[in-house]
Amino acid sequence: MGSNFKISAVLVLITKNLNDGNLILTRRSKKLKRHGGEISFPGGVKDSADYDLRETALRETFEEINVKKDRIDIIARLPDTSTSTGYLIRPYVAILETPYTFGINYSEVSDIVEIPMSTLREGHCDRNETVLLKNNSLVKRPLYVYEGNVVYGATARIMTNLLTTIKIDYKEK
Repeated sequence: MGSNFKISAVLVLITKNLNDGNLILTRRSKKLKRHGGEISFPGGVKDSADYDLRETALRETFEEINVKKDRIDIIARLPDTSTSTGYLIRPYVAILETPYTFGINYSEVSDIVEIPMSTLREGHCDRNETVLLKNNSLVKRPLYVYEGNVVYGATARIMTNLLTTIKIDYKEK
């Protein structure tokens, strides 16, 4: 992982199983200085006390939405993803034992957004591409919209990596 980045980790948390569960995302509190109001996976920056990035993802998830690590089964790791704001994110795919009642830490998270994996698999979640100008060239980036919730940036790229990894085919609209 690069030394010029703030090293971080997230949990790509899915309830039940990869096919029938819900993808758990958080809406960051608007009070936060960075990425306030954006939809993201639970997680954050590695703390010096964290043994590794897996521990970072579990600790941050507990701090944000009160999910205890004994209810989580990490099943995979997706490719690291960088952001234009200087973060390098390591995503871990995990299954959350259900039923589960989340406890939101409102200083960090304003809401939980759940997207059914079946909705993603069946193409009922709008998947688009945004075009950005980066270093004098046009770059396509994924963008997802579900029930008015817009997912973009690193979170959308991680979602695309997840869906590619578990081979969910999109229906073209």
